[in-house]
Amino acid sequence: MLSDPRFDKDRIIRTNGHLLKDSYLWVLGNETFQRWRADEGGRLLWVRGDPGKGKTMLLCGIIEELQKEDPGSRLVYFFCQATDAKLNTATAVLRGLLYLMIKDEPDLIKNLRETYHGRQLFEDSNGWDVLCSMVTFVLTTGSSRGSTVIIDALDECTEDRANLLEFIVRLRSTSSRVIVSSRNWPMIERGLAPAAHKADHLSLELNEHAISAAVVAFIKHTVDQLATTHEYDMGTRDLVYDYLVEKASNTFLWAALACRQLTDINLDNWNVQSKLKEFPAGLDELYARMLDQVTSSKVNVDLFSQILAITLTVFRPVELSELKHLLGPLGDNIKNARLLEKAVMQCGSFLTVRDNVVYFVHQSAKEYLTERASDTIIPRGNAYEHSLLCSNSLEAISTLLRRDIHNLKVSGALASELQGPIAELVPLQYSCRYWIDHFCLTKPKKGRQIAEVERFFRQNFLHWLEAMSLLRSVFESIRCIANLSRKLQGCKEYSHLVPLVQDASRLIRYHRQGIENAPLQVYHSALIFSPTNSIIKELYQREELEWVAAKPLVKEAWGPLLQTFGPHSNGRSHALSLTFSPDGNTIASASNEIIKLWDAMTGQCLRSIRFHGVYSPLVIFSPDKATIASVSEKNSIQLWNVETGQLLRELEGHLGEVDAIDYSEDGLQLVSASRDRSMRLWNAKTGQCVSSFSGHRTGVKCAVFSPNGQIIASASRGIGCMLQVWSVTKGHCLETMQTNSQSEAKSMVFLQDGNTLVVAYEDGGVQVWEISSARCLRVFHQNFYCAVHACPEKRLIASDGRADNLIKLWDIDTGREVGTIDDTPGDVVMLMFSPDGTRLATASHDCNIRLWDLTTLPRTQLADSTIVPGFKSNGLISMILGESSLMRKRKGTVLSSLHAALHQIVLVN
Repeated sequence: MLSDPRFDKDRIIRTNGHLLKDSYLWVLGNETFQRWRADEGGRLLWVRGDPGKGKTMLLCGIIEELQKEDPGSRLVYFFCQATDAKLNTATAVLRGLLYLMIKDEPDLIKNLRETYHGRQLFEDSNGWDVLCSMVTFVLTTGSSRGSTVIIDALDECTEDRANLLEFIVRLRSTSSRVIVSSRNWPMIERGLAPAAHKADHLSLELNEHAISAAVVAFIKHTVDQLATTHEYDMGTRDLVYDYLVEKASNTFLWAALACRQLTDINLDNWNVQSKLKEFPAGLDELYARMLDQVTSSKVNVDLFSQILAITLTVFRPVELSELKHLLGPLGDNIKNARLLEKAVMQCGSFLTVRDNVVYFVHQSAKEYLTERASDTIIPRGNAYEHSLLCSNSLEAISTLLRRDIHNLKVSGALASELQGPIAELVPLQYSCRYWIDHFCLTKPKKGRQIAEVERFFRQNFLHWLEAMSLLRSVFESIRCIANLSRKLQGCKEYSHLVPLVQDASRLIRYHRQGIENAPLQVYHSALIFSPTNSIIKELYQREELEWVAAKPLVKEAWGPLLQTFGPHSNGRSHALSLTFSPDGNTIASASNEIIKLWDAMTGQCLRSIRFHGVYSPLVIFSPDKATIASVSEKNSIQLWNVETGQLLRELEGHLGEVDAIDYSEDGLQLVSASRDRSMRLWNAKTGQCVSSFSGHRTGVKCAVFSPNGQIIASASRGIGCMLQVWSVTKGHCLETMQTNSQSEAKSMVFLQDGNTLVVAYEDGGVQVWEISSARCLRVFHQNFYCAVHACPEKRLIASDGRADNLIKLWDIDTGREVGTIDDTPGDVVMLMFSPDGTRLATASHDCNIRLWDLTTLPRTQLADSTIVPGFKSNGLISMILGESSLMRKRKGTVLSSLHAALHQIVLVN
């Protein structure tokens, strides 16, 4: 969601009461600020100071002065806030800046849409790299050159702060003047270090005299207001002023909190002095006094303490209506939002309410309660508080959720057609989204809570799923149920709930697309098309449509299909390559125009990496999963950050197309093979070319590391290709082997022993070579397509036959068929095992990616079933078209034959 920085600035000023010119005027005459102001562009000013020193209001004042000085200048800004998800990410910062840059510039918007192919400017899943490019484009275009960029509270950017710091440093190249503010954090100083030669630090601690005068001006203004409001006489006014100036220690926040304490109570003149003495010097000491006021209160102490405990425990700031339900019985007597807001404001001045949302008055207030007072606020421990929030959330869900809560009436009503927030769900948004997260942080025990969870699944599960669809949070519901399932499986006290929760998980994943598009389909198609022995289907039979007389035939149990992702490339082209991340949590699908990264649990597209031009669909994950390597049309290799989709670096140097890339097992090196007749070895961390291998008479088609990373095997292009083995450390050829093949090499893989190399050819032939003796151990002459990859764990082969549209699993040791997937869409073009061998991903001509659960397959024992070439018993994947034979690896003897038109074969150890 996009936040307008102009409204955020106005809210900050309004919350702090007033932007007092005397409190920031000092900075305009500061030598460091004037040097930044006089610079023509590319200069960075870092305003740094401890909590409560007034950094945010200082930047608000600078913005006001710069806008007043030159109303036509380009000035954009953003205020980070750690407790607000709309304001605490690097992506949110760039979206906010970009919004201010283009909001009144139709020509710029047009140029951006043309340049970036009409992709949504603010919501594209690509996120970071696209936004960086857009902001840079705008800042270097026409009237935007020489802009001023201001970003407040870098320390409160809690997500991707390192990326934001890197981008700020890069802004030097745009001729923009930049101001940032933060606490005195070394990590921020390190992040800004590359800009040190053109950067200035404005330390508030080193400008103590100026800050002191500003704080005094703030206190004077505030005390004058207090004197008017509370009818102080002159003596009382002077007493308050002198005391606050003495104790404030040049800290705006201390003065503001103390004044708020005086504002919230109506004291007679003769009582003010005794009240003042309760305000100790120092911010932490004042926080301690504020907390003591809460815990020693004679009225509503339980309510105030629980409000603080909830605000400290929740995963995001909550609205007043959400807070009422999280309070449980304590909230029953609070009849309206005004009374609840009043209670929040009486929590010792720790909290404030903005736009009906409860926030801590300052990040340091939350830190104080978390680090120094959690035992006081949450005396029974965090696990108990999470348990309480879970129970209160489930009670609210049970009481308020119902079928068709938004009165859609029509079962096919689309979620995309709904406008604005769903009013009926606003009070329940937090409870629906986070009750499972709270449950997962509780300590397992029998009793009330386990009964509440069971009641939820038996009575409210479909209502909750409808609500999550209306809230556009179906992906989150999948993740939540998966987390719950893991929690239950780890606790014997909950074991009886595991089948019920797993069935619920299968229902959501299988029917996700329908439920996501039309919320009421949770009661219709999701029930009708679930298997007959689905526990959820049986529990909610009453919800099925009565007018459906002839119900479709469905299977008795859930089949292997977990869920469908997609479409890849919005249906324009199907994926030509699939790969799992090393941990199996992410799937990458690639075509000539786009890489998509999918969450293997939820099916959500995490991000898209779109190419400008035609790329090879070849992609591989680095062993640490942090990077994806792809091949571009510019004869280069591009490395992408998996988390952000950002292009990290481009490895350039080849003079011809790159046909193969491979990571070393430790992820430190990457080898590339090119049609320019060379291979290059790259430092995968720096992008530097470490060495180049030359010696092939033609281009190099394949290259692969040995398991220990000490040698590289390569295959040249063309018929009768040449295999060469290279020393990684010495950089020279150790062995050359002539294949005499009848077609070009397609792919190759080392076996785990590091001495056996398997080479697959375009015509389906396969050769197995022993490296130490340079001998070809055996040759397979078959008419099938074959590509070879590595995969651990299960000793299985998967094959897809075009004739019968079946995916079959074969035992590599016996050659027998052990499982069949019979509900494929046909025309499978690619399949890939997960690293643990329990799942299979497939790509089809219908542009969808499907994920299959192999653990659910019924096992078969067919005596005459046969299998494909036994390249490796420790984990080889082969994709094969044609008929094949299983051979003993060492002796090369035929064990069995599989006569079938196989489209693809995958072997997994």
